[in-house]
Amino acid sequence: VRVFQLWVVDNTLFPMAQGEVVGRQNIFLEKEDDDIHFQFPMDNLPEMKWELPFNGWFWLTLGLFWSAGNVRLIRFMTFYHIGILVVGPLVGILIIKASVYFSIPWYLQEKVYKPLFLISGVLAVRERWIQVNQVSETHSTRGLSLNRGIR
Repeated sequence: VRVFQLWVVDNTLFPMAQGEVVGRQNIFLEKEDDDIHFQFPMDNLPEMKWELPFNGWFWLTLGLFWSAGNVRLIRFMTFYHIGILVVGPLVGILIIKASVYFSIPWYLQEKVYKPLFLISGVLAVRERWIQVNQVSETHSTRGLSLNRGIR
């Protein structure tokens, strides 16, 4: 996945975006691996990082949701990333062509979604762990009376 993302950023997205900001004083773009960093020196806005969806964070969280067996969260996160895939380039165009202030909601989204999905994944795994332990304790107490006191 990362090799493909590097190729897309290096050969498509970054050159197109860089061509749009040539000669502009209020936006500076920088590429770092498979991310594009937007800097806004004249507007005192925080640096914004734009990364492709379905990156390592997606796969890490998917692994947590999968191990917890939570199909609902897998679907939600997948649709969220599909939304980012569609909306992300539009937001980039709006930032470059219209106003740098469109970067504020995108910046907030970038800061919130990763911890939110990771925490949800850890809690889902925890909940699954508790369920499995309750089931195993229930089955172990149905055994011989000699085993009831041993854990």
